[in-house]
Amino acid sequence: MPKRVNAHPGVQVEASGRVIARFFHDGGEFSRTLASEEEAVAWKVQLKKDLERCVPGVTYRRNHWFGRLVFEGMPIEEKFDTVDEANSWLLTTEATIRAGVYSPKAVLEKTVSNVVVDWRASKVRPTARTMTRYESSLKTHVLPKFGHRKVSSLTQSEIREWVRQMGERGSSPDAISRAAKVLKQVLRFAADEGYIVASPIKRLELPTVVTPEKRHLSVSELDQLAVAAAPYSTMVKFLGLTGLRIGEALALDVSDIDFKRGVVKVTKALTYDSSYRAVIGPTKTKAKRDVHIPKVLLPELKTYISQRGGKTPLFLGPKGGRLTYGTFSRNFFRPAVKKLGLTDVTIHSLRHTCASLYIANNTNIVTVSRILGHSNVTVTLNTYSHLYLSDLVESAAALSKTFESELSLAA
Repeated sequence: MPKRVNAHPGVQVEASGRVIARFFHDGGEFSRTLASEEEAVAWKVQLKKDLERCVPGVTYRRNHWFGRLVFEGMPIEEKFDTVDEANSWLLTTEATIRAGVYSPKAVLEKTVSNVVVDWRASKVRPTARTMTRYESSLKTHVLPKFGHRKVSSLTQSEIREWVRQMGERGSSPDAISRAAKVLKQVLRFAADEGYIVASPIKRLELPTVVTPEKRHLSVSELDQLAVAAAPYSTMVKFLGLTGLRIGEALALDVSDIDFKRGVVKVTKALTYDSSYRAVIGPTKTKAKRDVHIPKVLLPELKTYISQRGGKTPLFLGPKGGRLTYGTFSRNFFRPAVKKLGLTDVTIHSLRHTCASLYIANNTNIVTVSRILGHSNVTVTLNTYSHLYLSDLVESAAALSKTFESELSLAA
């Protein structure tokens, strides 16, 4: 039988069918057994590229990448699956040593999962409900991908690829954005704690989250909805005319209504912990505010809470006790919406209704922002700029009129 001539230099096909690839680089020999000649050639090409871009101190052996350096006379070596991970670890560790903040245990052993535990313990500002949303993003997207990885090995390029892959798998822009933002928080925390010199996330392009235009009710629709939502008619009007968040309204006690001044004191909100139990906590922005109650609602509100003590919840459940979001939404609000055919209306639409009514009455945007309890005016403008369209039209007409008047005077 004639001797077989290998079609590719450095690739040997044995009688057993095994394919052995050999590669020489910078005085070293590398070999690997693969399933086919095509895989062997591809391995050689990729290995050559990787060897040419690995930083000093990074080597390849036994099909793995190793980063090696010396700290205070002691050699430190770590094994990685890719050259990018090894490069990132070595450069980060060297920079940490130069900065004088190197901690072998922290830098070498902290995985993303380890850092998440520390980050979670450090969180004091978010509500339990917000932390539940963080946990959902971590469990679904972040930890399955990066949890096992040493935090010092993460690179900007692979995080960017992770974002792209989430989109390809059908994750919504909103879910991708939430996952990327929580990972960014974790990595920033790792940098603050000295586990890494700096977060690998510098700039990260995220898919655009398209926010639908906010649905608000007309005065007639609000009144009809209130009637249909009996016995919570007063509550529906209250939400539509004060603009309180549903959690803020459900946390109110009778004593929070100051009839003499005509205001409701908003100091707390009802939210849910990680076990979905109702708890009273701070408002969304942690700020307190007084919101004026329109005079048209005050008589009805007085009747609604007559003969009730100040510590009684303002809105009681069907069986007594504080009304919860689920009970109100499931048993009263959604059936009322369905009855009226207002399929695009949610409880939050009542808050938008309040904003639209104030804006329609030419209320200053700063005042609207204070009523709604937004963290700043920018939030209000971003949310309700479309409601100021008539102002733009009127302003443009006024400008035209002024321009024409000035020209006629000059003539």
